[in-house]
Amino acid sequence: MSKIFYGLNPDEMTDVTAIAMEKCMDADQTLIIPIGDPPRADIFGDPYYGQLKAIFIVELNGTIITYDNMTPVNIPHFD
Repeated sequence: MSKIFYGLNPDEMTDVTAIAMEKCMDADQTLIIPIGDPPRADIFGDPYYGQLKAIFIVELNGTIITYDNMTPVNIPHFD
C-alpha cells in the first residue's frame, strides 16, 4: 500500500496514512483530500504551524508524488 504524508518536503513530513484512510476515503475507495492548508490541518493536525504544507504520496517503488496546498488529491481506487 502507498503511504500518505503531510508536511513541508520529503525530509520534513508526518505519516498520515491511517488518518487519511479513516477520514478521506469515500465509498468507492477514492482518496479525496481538499485543497488549502487550513482544511488539511483540520484533518491531519498542523505539524509545522504557520507554514504551507503539501501532501506526499509515497508509492511502493519509492516514487513520491507531491500535491501542493492548492492541488486537490483525488485518487480513485487508492491502495
